[in-house]
Amino acid sequence: MNQSSARMDATFEQWTRLTDAYAKQFFLLQRGVRSARAEAMRLAQELQRVNQAMQSGA
Repeated sequence: MNQSSARMDATFEQWTRLTDAYAKQFFLLQRGVRSARAEAMRLAQELQRVNQAMQSGA
């Protein structure tokens, strides 16, 4: 596996973890847990950053 492929795998793994965490916060929001909103917003920003990294091939 080359370095670029390894980087993409790590980025995808990070994206997967963030997506799972975001889904959990979204579920909590649906249940009325107000504190979940701030974490969901933070995770959404992180997901955007990772999506950009994946699109640029970083």
